[in-house]
Amino acid sequence: MRRFLVLLLCSLAINVLAEDIYLLRAPQTGNAGAASNSGAASNSGAATWVDNFTVPNEVAALHAPLHFTLEGTRLRFSRLSNLRFQLRQEGVVASTAAGEVVHYNITFANVPALPVPTRRVRVTIPLTSLNLQDPQADSPSLLAMKNAIRSLGYPSGQVWIESITLRDQREFVVMVAIRRD
Repeated sequence: MRRFLVLLLCSLAINVLAEDIYLLRAPQTGNAGAASNSGAASNSGAATWVDNFTVPNEVAALHAPLHFTLEGTRLRFSRLSNLRFQLRQEGVVASTAAGEVVHYNITFANVPALPVPTRRVRVTIPLTSLNLQDPQADSPSLLAMKNAIRSLGYPSGQVWIESITLRDQREFVVMVAIRRD
């Protein structure tokens, strides 16, 4: 019985993961609250779901292994699993000419066991490189992932974000894990 409880606790620890995610958005006016990806409204009551639009599934998925293929300059991603997540906290951590950088603390449930990476790449993304006009450049996680894959030149494999931090309100330091096929 004791062994069963230990195994159960270990599996629960593996299946729940909290992460930091950053995303550029247009400057918001008024009182924005927290919401989950289920579409629940904020505590303010006046704010709508659109006002509190949270992290797109595509951005959240960067923190679990994705399969990638690199053919010349074309980079493709595909999800290996579906993630359930809940937004725990939201706050604007920096402002640029392009918009506001929002920090989300997200808890993921049912995260698959992470593979052992072939390489880990530390990527620095300047705050100024984020751009709302380019849907590929509103997330420092996505930019870091692309830079890491292209720098290694692996034709295919799995990739995920291990950590991301905002340093000195100027740049993101992102640890990208890659497993080559």
